[in-house]
Order: sequence, then structure tokens, then C-alpha cells
Amino acid sequence: MMEICIAISIIFVSACIHGIAGFGFSLFSAPLLCLIFPIKIVVPTMVVMSIFVNLFVFVRLKEKPDMKSILTILIPGVLVTPIGAYALKMADERLLKAMVGIFVLVSAFALLFGFKIKLKNKNLSYVLTGVLSGLLNGSISVSGPPVILLLRNEDKDKMEFRTSLTSYFLILKMITMMLFVFSGQLDWQIIKLILFLIPGLFIGVIIGVKIGNNINEAIFKKATNILLIAMGAIFLMKI
Repeated sequence: MMEICIAISIIFVSACIHGIAGFGFSLFSAPLLCLIFPIKIVVPTMVVMSIFVNLFVFVRLKEKPDMKSILTILIPGVLVTPIGAYALKMADERLLKAMVGIFVLVSAFALLFGFKIKLKNKNLSYVLTGVLSGLLNGSISVSGPPVILLLRNEDKDKMEFRTSLTSYFLILKMITMMLFVFSGQLDWQIIKLILFLIPGLFIGVIIGVKIGNNINEAIFKKATNILLIAMGAIFLMKI
């Protein structure tokens, strides 16, 4: 029972962070949950929980998503995900995580100090972001950093940033969940764990969305940069 209480607390904090920023739920909860439960239980649990948290954030956001831009990232991302899975077999997982961690840290610090890359061809940059996201999704099960960095580089306002990220993650995780269902990786033990954790998720995301909707724009951008730095650090710590 103590393990469940700790897990609910982890989910609550992670959902609150996600509700504020539009990302970070799996990033912060998965490594901690892996200290309590086997990774084979944590991964599919996080996929299903991510659908809940993103769906809840999505219906609470007032701005409509730019589906054309989202699909420009999503379609190549889904298509190259199997290539990423193959790359994991060929490359060292620790090296991949180190490269991602360094890339995210450097990019986050650059954005924090106002450095941005001018993208001449928006569609091409979105497609390449989708490809990189898909490769990371297939290889180390982390698809967010390239998309987050692209949207921050474009200086999206907080509502557009959160709406775009939430829509992207929601669709991607739904596709991933279907793959888990077809492969038989969602069993009763995982479903039971999800039912225990859902209250913490909903309370956390309600608080997070409320804070995110009212937070100052400048503070929001600095906060997302700090979260990106934390994301890069977590990648390097997990090597």
C-alpha cells in the first residue's frame, strides 16, 4: 500500500507540471516509478496515463490546435518510429541518451539566453523534427524534446505552445497504446495500477492547468526552458 501512495504522489506532481507546461509528465514520473515497479509495467502504464493527462489538458485549453502543422510533424514521426527501434538494436542505448541529453541541454541554454535559429523552410523543419522525434520514440521511447525545442524556437505563446504539444502527444500516445493492445502488453495488473493512480493524475492536472492558464507569459517561457534543462540533465543522469 505504501508503494501505491508513493506512486500516486509521483503522478500528482508530474501531472501538475504537465498541466502547467504542456509536457513533462512521463519524463518526471517514469524514472521514479521504475524505482518501485518493473519497467515492463511502467512503460505501458505511462502510455495510457499520458493519454488521460493530455486529453484532460486538451479539453481545458481554449485555443484550437493547428492540425496541419501537427500532422506535418506526426506523420513522419510515426513512419520512422520502426527505424528508431531498429537503430536501438544497432547502436548503444547509453550513447543515444547521452547525445539527446547534451543536445537538449545546449539548446535549452541557448533559448534561455535568447539565441534562436531562423528557419527558412517551415514545412521542412517540421518534417525533420517529426523524423527526429520518431527516431527517438522508437529507440529510447522519448519523442518530446525535438518538438518542444522547435516550438520554443518559434517563440509560440503559451497557449499555442501547450495546445500544439498536447495535440501531438495525445495522437502519438493513442497510436502507441494501440500497438501495446495488439501486442498484449496491457494486462489486468497494469489496468488495476492505472485505476489506483488516476485520482492523483486528475487532481494534479486540474491544479496544473489552472496555474498554467494564469501564469505570466515571460515566467512561462523561462519555466519551460528550466524544465528543458532538467530534461537534459535527467537524460545524462540516467546513462
